[in-house]
Amino acid sequence: MTDTLKGIYPPLTTPFIDDEVSFDKFLENLIKYEMKILSGYVLFGSNGENVFLTREEKLQVIKTIRKHTNRIIIAGTGLDSIKETISLTNDAAEAGADYALIITPSFFKSEMKHHTFLNYYTKVAESVMIPVIIYNVPKFTNVNIEPETIIKLAEHPNIIGLKDSTLLS
Repeated sequence: MTDTLKGIYPPLTTPFIDDEVSFDKFLENLIKYEMKILSGYVLFGSNGENVFLTREEKLQVIKTIRKHTNRIIIAGTGLDSIKETISLTNDAAEAGADYALIITPSFFKSEMKHHTFLNYYTKVAESVMIPVIIYNVPKFTNVNIEPETIIKLAEHPNIIGLKDSTLLS
């Protein structure tokens, strides 16, 4: 695997029936996507029902998709806790994820500044088994990671990209 992502990576939604993940519906959707020219998939971004899934459900979704595709899987594994982000990311890697999409922590909004982001992303990147993509989506987090912070984090060998959704805000 290369650390250069190229191509199209649609976000996959997570279907539910009676408040439970419908793996049958998920696989029906995946079969349709597999007929398209795609490079891979994004799970648990803002379109993937991340906030409605348990840790176990997320890992099961990753395992399910990995069983049915050889394409790249980018999994949203970012949480406010550094320890939990590292743990979930490594578990996601073991389940079959190729890259981690790490949303900016945001609970203590007033503290989410340059040095906080440097500390958070550096510790995560140094402790996970798969490459990290920073996910900046102020519309949902109400924090914005500044360009100078991104420039500094880009120097880290395990931080390979940025999904910047500031235009959605």
